[in-house]
Amino acid sequence: MKILPVGLIAAAFSVALLLPTNRALAQDWSDDADTQGDAYAIQRGRHELRHDYRELHEDLENGDYGAAAHEQAEIAQRRYNLEQRQQDLNNDVANRYYNQQAYPYGYAPNHDDDE
Repeated sequence: MKILPVGLIAAAFSVALLLPTNRALAQDWSDDADTQGDAYAIQRGRHELRHDYRELHEDLENGDYGAAAHEQAEIAQRRYNLEQRQQDLNNDVANRYYNQQAYPYGYAPNHDDDE
């Protein structure tokens, strides 16, 4: 009859040991998803910028200066958004390697001071 309580205690103890591991894996996964999302958005933004530059060139060739001004405004907005997304991606990568609160055992690159 003592087997059941001992088994329940062992099960609770093993679940308590596994909880921090599951949290760390979930955190790593969300960081990777955020990083990949930022990288995809940057790639897509660059593609849209190239398209806007082609439209701007066509508008200037055709003498449609109102449309060209509109395209320039779109290009400026896309460049700003792209810079913000790039900065977010850079921060995500830097935090992955240098945030000692999130990764206390260090994913930071090894630096040899004696070299």
